[in-house]
Amino acid sequence: MRTRRLKIAAVSLAVLAMLGGACKSKDGNNAADEGKPDPGTIVLVTVNGTDITQADLDFWLMRGHTREFSQAEKDKVLERLIETELVYQKGLKLGLDKNPRYLESVRRQELQLRAMQRGEMMRMVHNQEVLAKVQVSEEEAKKFFDENAAILKTEWHLASLVFPDMAKAQEAADQIKQGKKFEDVAKTMPGPPMNPQSRPAWDLGFMDWIRIPAEWHNALFALKPGEVSPVIQGERTGIRIFKLIEKRENQKADFTVLRGGIMMRLRETRMEDAFKLYKEELRKSATIKKP
Repeated sequence: MRTRRLKIAAVSLAVLAMLGGACKSKDGNNAADEGKPDPGTIVLVTVNGTDITQADLDFWLMRGHTREFSQAEKDKVLERLIETELVYQKGLKLGLDKNPRYLESVRRQELQLRAMQRGEMMRMVHNQEVLAKVQVSEEEAKKFFDENAAILKTEWHLASLVFPDMAKAQEAADQIKQGKKFEDVAKTMPGPPMNPQSRPAWDLGFMDWIRIPAEWHNALFALKPGEVSPVIQGERTGIRIFKLIEKRENQKADFTVLRGGIMMRLRETRMEDAFKLYKEELRKSATIKKP
């Protein structure tokens, strides 16, 4: 996740650089460390009236690197940044910012920036308005365990086929309904033949309730050993077909062992429900028009 966020941040900074030369940050945003100046306000050099800031240099330094840099290396990169800004400004004078390929590239970067802004803001709102307010008590977890002990103590040996689209998944499901073995269909699927545990790649091994995503629950818990599920399309786990190879009871799975997992899963479920409700309330108070 951290790597992905850094990549998104890099895209965002690149967009700002393309749209307005070197990035400027004069809106008074707080620095990452309280008490330290915002790198976007520290001007290292001005090129024909355009500021190149510490934030610009930091961005160039971090691209693909996590190590510390010597002052000589920083100075060298700053010189490259100055040259890049000079060429950028020359391109503007030549009118190359009207080039269709350039405009399309900028448009795509702007869309990526907007998507990043929306996604990051959604995460922050979720954390502040939902996550911080949802709690699960040990008493609630114990009650859940008592009411669902049979499922919580069960382990399912699952096989799973993953499909790129619903059409291919339905085609495989039809083949299985017509008598073709799940394993034979699995052998025609792309990907490595074995997983790191030296099982066929489609063999997930034994999984307990905690490890099985909630969006699989209804379909999988209804299966008997040897049965194959219908096509399952999950928001997080993609399009799949499962086979239940066998199931067994884990007698060591008492409340003491499962307590943490139960509390985590219950909290996740409550957060999803609460955030869904939160978004519905926002819709009710919003003005949404479609042309």
